[in-house]
Amino acid sequence: MDERQRHTGAQPPVNEYTQSNSPFEEPEQAPELRENRSENLYSRDEPFWNRVLDEEQSGRDFPRDANYWNHPDVMDTDHMLHVDNDTRLQKLGKFLGSGAVKKFLLIMASLLVVAFILYSALFRVRTIRVVGNDKVDAQAIVNLSGLTIGQNSMTIDDEKVMCRIESNRYLRCTLVDVQWDSVTIHVKEREKAAYVNHNGMVLTLDNRGYVLEETLDAHAVQEGLVKVIGLEIRRSALGQQIMLTSAAQLDTYTQVMVELKAMKGLALLDELDMSSMDSIYLATTDKFYVRLGSEDSIHEKLRAFLLTRERVRSMGYSSGTIDVTDPGRPTFMP
Repeated sequence: MDERQRHTGAQPPVNEYTQSNSPFEEPEQAPELRENRSENLYSRDEPFWNRVLDEEQSGRDFPRDANYWNHPDVMDTDHMLHVDNDTRLQKLGKFLGSGAVKKFLLIMASLLVVAFILYSALFRVRTIRVVGNDKVDAQAIVNLSGLTIGQNSMTIDDEKVMCRIESNRYLRCTLVDVQWDSVTIHVKEREKAAYVNHNGMVLTLDNRGYVLEETLDAHAVQEGLVKVIGLEIRRSALGQQIMLTSAAQLDTYTQVMVELKAMKGLALLDELDMSSMDSIYLATTDKFYVRLGSEDSIHEKLRAFLLTRERVRSMGYSSGTIDVTDPGRPTFMP
C-alpha cells in the first residue's frame, strides 16, 4: 500500500463507483466525501449549481460577485441578468410612449407652430419699390418682376426676378434688394446710343452693344446717334448683345461709349470708326477728328481729347485733327 492509501484508507475498486444509478448518490464506501459536497447534490428539486456558499462560512477570500449566479434564491433583483427580446419597433414604441418623450415632442410641436406663425407674418412682402426708372412705368416693371404684395419674401429668387425684368429690352436690372417685408428693384434703362449697318439692316444699339431696334430702312433718320463703322458682326438679335468676331472689338466699343457718357461727352460724338483696331478714329459733331490709336488707355485718351478740344476751341479753332495716341502729349493740327 502506498503513502496515499495509508492516509485516506483503503480505496474501493473503480467499478464499484459506476454501479450506482446516479453520480449524485453517495457511495457507501466513501462517506467522508459527503461532508465536502453541497446538499443540493441530494435534492432533485433544484440544480446543484444553484447552491452558493456563504463567504463567512466558507472562509475563502474571493469577491462576492464571483459566487453569485443568476438565480432568484441567492440574488436580489439588482444583480439579475435580464435578457431584452424586444424588437426595434417595440423599443421605439416604448420610447415614444414614455412621459418625458411625450412632453418633449409637445414642446417641440408648439415651438414649430409659433415659428411658422412668425415666419408667415414677419416675412410677408408689404411694399415693392422701383429705383432708377425714367421712361418705363414703375408698375409695369413690378408686373414684369412677378412680385406681389403678401407673398413670402424668403421665397423670392433674385435671378429669376432679374431675368423677367430684362425681358423688356430697354431695361437692365442691377439689383433686387429683398428685406424681411419689402423689396426694392434697382433698374437702369437702356438708351439708344449708336447705329450700325449690317446685312442690309440698320441696328440701333445702346452703349453696351444691345440691339434695341432693327429696321430695313437704310435711310431712316438716326438723329443724335453715333454712327459706328467697322464692327465685324457675327450675329445679332433683337434684345440681345451683338456678337462680334473679336471680343476685344466689343470691349473697346463699350468702353468708348460708356466712358464718353460718364464724361458728358457722348453727345459730341458723331462717328466711331473701328475698321482698324490699331488706328481708331472719332469724329465730333463740330468737325473735329480725333485719332485714338490702339485700344490701350482708352480712358486717358478720351480725357485728353476732351481737354484738348476745349483748349483749341478757346483759341478760336472750330475744326481740326486731335492726336491723342500719346495721351500725355496730345497734338493738334488745324
